[in-house]
Amino acid sequence: MAKKRKLKGTTKPKIKKSLQRKSGSRPFPKRVGWSFDTINYIAFGIGILVMIGGYISLATGSETLAPILLVLSYCVIIPIAIILKPTKQKINKSSIGNTGD
Repeated sequence: MAKKRKLKGTTKPKIKKSLQRKSGSRPFPKRVGWSFDTINYIAFGIGILVMIGGYISLATGSETLAPILLVLSYCVIIPIAIILKPTKQKINKSSIGNTGD
């Protein structure tokens, strides 16, 4: 039987003390909570309504309106609803009460 050789450099890497997790603490607390605000839900609802309108116009036989509405909802309105961020004032108010403890 051949002996197993230990490869060089396979030891466990050392982690800097500043990056190590202290007992009972979270390593890098970020913003706690759901990042969607009322404006996100409104924009998402508008996107869903435009999408439903696009599918209804597709079912009725519209060859120009249906694709325009569907592309508008899928490629413009819904991504905007996801990307929008709440204002800084609302972030500060919501993050005060949510410390994560």
